[in-house]
Amino acid sequence: MVLGGSTEQPKITVYGAPWCPDWKQSKQFLSEQRIRFNWVNIDDDEEGRNKFQELNDGMQIIPTIVFEDGPILVEPSNADLAAKLGINPKAKRKYYDLIIVGSGPAGLTTALYAAREGNEPM
Repeated sequence: MVLGGSTEQPKITVYGAPWCPDWKQSKQFLSEQRIRFNWVNIDDDEEGRNKFQELNDGMQIIPTIVFEDGPILVEPSNADLAAKLGINPKAKRKYYDLIIVGSGPAGLTTALYAAREGNEPM
């Protein structure tokens, strides 16, 4: 299964199992960043499980994330994934006049009123 956004991203394969919270965290991070990836459920995919065990020298370390340019990340944190993908987690400014969280009716209304007052989006 392929999840995420544009086709410009490197090919990424995430090996894991649905019962593993670290696997869920990595999948969530990649999805939130709109990074395309293939995921292999090692509980259901025997060929994937064999490749996964080969990558980990027979050990079962979840998640194992393989990038097309060679590197393999084992049990990466979100910071590790961000660094590998070139995502800068730091804000561009020290402070902002307005931050809108959410895109529901309240968030959209706030954005409209802010734009009327001359606040520019970042």
